[in-house]
Amino acid sequence: MNGQVILMCITEYSGVAMVPIIIGLGQIARNMGFPAKFLPLLNLFLGFAASFLFSYASDIKTVIIQGLFLGLGASGLYSGTKNVIEGIKEKKDMK
Repeated sequence: MNGQVILMCITEYSGVAMVPIIIGLGQIARNMGFPAKFLPLLNLFLGFAASFLFSYASDIKTVIIQGLFLGLGASGLYSGTKNVIEGIKEKKDMK
């Protein structure tokens, strides 16, 4: 394998690692006073920023779509986890 192929493989899977980082940055912003109702928009912006900074794709459409996936993935992962935790707490309160 040459260096370019290795670099492409690393960047292809680095997006998966960016989602928890975006969630963490969003939570830091929320703890600093950022309105929670706008957190999905912040995650989307951070997803685009991460895609533009760390993507080695030469096509701008690909970079934009990657950013969209990162931001929406971070928002969905956060809200999904939050809903599960709230559901478990509600079940415990019902007992």
